This record gives sequence, C-alpha cells and structure tokens, in this order.
Amino acid sequence: MTEDHIPPQCIFPKPRTTSLIKVDCCESCRKGWSKDDEEFRRFVWSAEGAEKHPSCDKAVDSIFSSIRRLESKHYKNRVVNSLEDVEAYSEGGIFLGIKPATKLEWHRIEGVLKRIVKGLFFLRNSHLIPNDHELIIKIPDLELGNELSRLPFEEIDNICDGIFRYWLYEQNDGSSTSLWLMSFCQAVWALGYIRPVRSPIP
Repeated sequence: MTEDHIPPQCIFPKPRTTSLIKVDCCESCRKGWSKDDEEFRRFVWSAEGAEKHPSCDKAVDSIFSSIRRLESKHYKNRVVNSLEDVEAYSEGGIFLGIKPATKLEWHRIEGVLKRIVKGLFFLRNSHLIPNDHELIIKIPDLELGNELSRLPFEEIDNICDGIFRYWLYEQNDGSSTSLWLMSFCQAVWALGYIRPVRSPIP
C-alpha cells in the first residue's frame, strides 16, 4: 500500500503546500499514471482563463521543463504536433478571432478525472464506489451549468488559492448517488456523476 495525490500533485507548482489531498492506493495501480497526469496538467494550465491565476507562470515553466527532458522526446513531439490555430467563439456564439489551441487526449483526461472522483468518494465514505453504480464525467456547458446552479452544493475544499476546488451534492435516497463538481484554476470545470447502473435501453 502507498498513497496517491488527488488531483495529481504535478498540477500544483512548487513549492507545494502540505495540504494536498492523499488517499490510500496500491503501488501496482499508482505506477502507470504519469503520462495521464502530464496530459491533465497541460489540460488545466492551457485552458483559457488559467493565465489569470497567480501560479500560472510557475506552472507553465514546469510544463516546459518536462517537455525539455531528454526522456520526454515522445511527449515533446506529441505536444508540438498538437498545436493549431482555431476559430474561437464566446459562450453566446460571438466570433472572437483565431487563437492558438492544443489537441488533448480526452481518454487520459477523463481517466484522471475519474480517479479524482473515486478518491474523493473513498475519502468521504471509507469505501469504494459500489459495483452496482457507475461514474460519468461531464464537462459542463452553459445549459448544464444552469441546471447545476439550482442544486444546494456544499463546498468541501479549496486548495492552493483555487487551483483545485470541489463541491458535493448527495442524494439522500440510500444509494451512493452524488454529484462532484470540480474547478481547476477557475478555468476548467468538470462534473463527476455517480449513480446506480441503469438497465440498458433497447
């Protein structure tokens, strides 16, 4: 047994606070996540709005340090090849011009977000998500954001001046149904939805 940081500690620039969240973890599970964590760090700190956070410069410096490492040649090539110019629009559909963007591997990011929610659930309940429940990850759009704003979420934690914050809404129906709303640098929002597994619809 060992411990794992949730979220991954690499998203927090050094010197790191001692208040990072850690959960019990088996070493064989923990070892294979470094590439996913690197992709997730790039996801958080490349998001529009993240540059407003006071730790952004340190975070970006650490990302470039990782890219420059000799053993990360494959990662460097993947980052460089992912860059492109795209048309940018506001949430209301207003054209904002051409802006640089980077393609990301969603399956890695989704995997990290699931790991975070699983860890937070375990931290709160001292057991794993039941086998008869499923975990769904969503990146809220404006419509979903409006729906979520109607629910009485409780803020649970705020780490490193808002680099990571999360809120919880639990349904008191005897199940483990719950919503885990997460914010990273107030630029990236994600929702973890734990619910009983539904029967497949024909």
